[in-house]
Amino acid sequence: MNCVERVKQICKERKIPISKLEKDLGFSNGYVGQLKKGSFPAERLSKIADYLSLSPQYLMYGEEPAPDPVLTSRDERDIEKILARTKEQLLSQEGLMFDGDPASPEAIDSILSAMQIGMELAKKKNKERKEECYSIEIIKPSHKDHSFTIKTITDEKDKQHHATHTDHQPSLLIAK
Repeated sequence: MNCVERVKQICKERKIPISKLEKDLGFSNGYVGQLKKGSFPAERLSKIADYLSLSPQYLMYGEEPAPDPVLTSRDERDIEKILARTKEQLLSQEGLMFDGDPASPEAIDSILSAMQIGMELAKKKNKERKEECYSIEIIKPSHKDHSFTIKTITDEKDKQHHATHTDHQPSLLIAK
């Protein structure tokens, strides 16, 4: 069903004459019936969607867009626990160096910030795919290249998120 057919069907179900919709929105009489392509210009589609209290996406595709995934309080607690354990491990390691200097608290905070971003992205991505994330494994930081790996284990396949710390600024590279 195309967009014009969908608008006609909705108006019929709601007992709104097409002529009333056209008049209320300032369209010419017979405008909707004359559309041969099966779609409305974006501006008019938006007006019709507002008039019918629907989203333009619904009028175009017949379904509402999926909401953006949101982390639950459980997800946030899981991430906090992992970050707390990792911070403890980082602080207890001897010889953790960056550019020849001992890791400062700011450097460790930068690492943890990058890890948090990676874990949040991984959890949200899993929610988008409607797959449950079974665990997140932090692989020990590398002393050589100032990097660490976050391994997300899902029921489909493993994905690894690799973060590198440079000049106390976290960056995140996601490997597929």
